[in-house]
Amino acid sequence: HAGRLGLATLCAGLALAATARASEQSEILYSRGLVALQDENYAEALSLFDRAVQADPADASALFYRGVTRGRTKDYAGAIADLGAALRHDPDLSEAWLEIGVAYVQSARYQEAIPWLQRAQGVAEFADQASLFLGIAQLRLSRLPEARQNFERAAAGEASWRVPATYYLGVIAFQEGRYDDAVLHFEEV
Repeated sequence: HAGRLGLATLCAGLALAATARASEQSEILYSRGLVALQDENYAEALSLFDRAVQADPADASALFYRGVTRGRTKDYAGAIADLGAALRHDPDLSEAWLEIGVAYVQSARYQEAIPWLQRAQGVAEFADQASLFLGIAQLRLSRLPEARQNFERAAAGEASWRVPATYYLGVIAFQEGRYDDAVLHFEEV
């Protein structure tokens, strides 16, 4: 009986050590992948993130960054799969809320994007971008008043989101027959 307990303890310790090595290996690989992603070397980044996920399939960071890389290469189905897996491992990964919402919008899956973008909108650093993409999803679903509100929020925020938000405000004005307002928005763009 004592021998079995010792064997079980040894096996548990070896499994824990293997998991720790996989996590360490995953961390090293996804750190290298981040450098490639920053350099916009998406093929290398994706290869490194693939290897990181193979080393530790439960590493939310490796899954997240592989999803981000897939999104940058327009593999939106792969991005959604990876970002969803990352969120299953770490539901509080707020940047993944934004990224999965954007991937859903890029995939024309607007209704599925909305709850993720609404969550991301509640995080100050993502609020402007989330508002822009939330507005796009709502515009595509013909929810013009909601879309207008989100584009106005994005236009009032960080400068990098102002121009696209203003453009979409012009689109809404045009669709609503407010042609003078549409012209003003388009001239501003």
